[in-house]
Amino acid sequence: MKIGFIGNVNNYPFIIAQKLKAAGHEILFIVDEPASERLHRPENHVLNISFPYPDWIKEDLFPVNLFRAFFPSIFARSVIKKLNSCDGVILNGLWHGIKLKLKKNIPSIAIFSGADLDVYASQSQFGRFFLNHSKIKYLPSFVLKWLATRFVNNHRAGISAACCFSYFPLGTIKEGDELIKEIFKGKEVVRFNHCHVNTENIPYVVPPENMPLKIINVARFVWKQPLPPGYNQAEAKGNDIMIHGLGIFLKNNKVKLDIHFIEKGIHVNETKALIKEYGFDDMVTWHPEVPFSKFMSFLASGDIIFEQLGEHVFTGGLYPMLIGRPVIANGRPEIFDQFTGESSPLCQANTAKEVNTWLEKLTADSEARKNIGLSSRQYVIKHFDINDEALFFAEQLKRNIKTVF
Repeated sequence: MKIGFIGNVNNYPFIIAQKLKAAGHEILFIVDEPASERLHRPENHVLNISFPYPDWIKEDLFPVNLFRAFFPSIFARSVIKKLNSCDGVILNGLWHGIKLKLKKNIPSIAIFSGADLDVYASQSQFGRFFLNHSKIKYLPSFVLKWLATRFVNNHRAGISAACCFSYFPLGTIKEGDELIKEIFKGKEVVRFNHCHVNTENIPYVVPPENMPLKIINVARFVWKQPLPPGYNQAEAKGNDIMIHGLGIFLKNNKVKLDIHFIEKGIHVNETKALIKEYGFDDMVTWHPEVPFSKFMSFLASGDIIFEQLGEHVFTGGLYPMLIGRPVIANGRPEIFDQFTGESSPLCQANTAKEVNTWLEKLTADSEARKNIGLSSRQYVIKHFDINDEALFFAEQLKRNIKTVF
């Protein structure tokens, strides 16, 4: 099959595109974000991709992507033409609504990354986001409201036309699950519960046993409530819980830690202020964002890793688990233990007290760190290999293609 992609939030769709290409399918991958949006560009995720891209990856940019999403027939004609050459398409981000402009016999799959469902498919959430953050505020408010309503309606209609969708396991994000019910209106549609990573070419790395122990956090700093427009309130990562837990541990144990944070998220400054209140800012090193290839070696240099401690989605922590590191996070066991059928080796925590308890155990016992890391790697390989998602999508498209090959 020839399979087209557009929308590449956090490079998740690109990983799936690579897997489908390796399986023998012809892939057309459209990059719609400029080079400054590093998280959504393939060259920042894999070493063997660089710009200018190989033929199967097409850059197609526009100054304001939202304009294209509002009026694809005018501003996204090149995208429509490219996707109409495909047998099936996989849509993500702003692009679910473009399904309405494609040939009727081209089936689509919707990959949800978070905001493309929680915000872009919600009239109330997108209305607040658009009215507060639009670059075209000079337009009358009634025009902005009309644009927002039109976009959400088209976005939802495009989603409802999908033959399959991929979203976090049922119950992970309740607001998203409710929107899915509204959009599909009782229609039977195939769901893939995603939270997967590329497990290939990521080897186990022997723990470094740093002195002092090196602590790394992978969750972006989003925690201070209420979150601004454009964010679901459940998106808070609970980074403040991590800081409180570290503060308690350092006060009680009088040890040194080598703590490393990435300046990523809307509450970096608030986090720095909170660390200063606890008085361990001299132990913290801040880093600018790094590409994925360097990020993996950065993770491997750590002894203990933190992920999200709130009620959001545990995803980024799968990579340090795969490398073989103990990860302290709220892995939502009430959902994921049922999803996988077994208990996770994750260091489960969603309170400062639990963070402190895990730090006391892990800092005192190198064998525990090693064993938890090894168990974590096997757990991720068994349950979260993204090959499973790619193969599932290929089968769904094959079943829904109307053309006879």
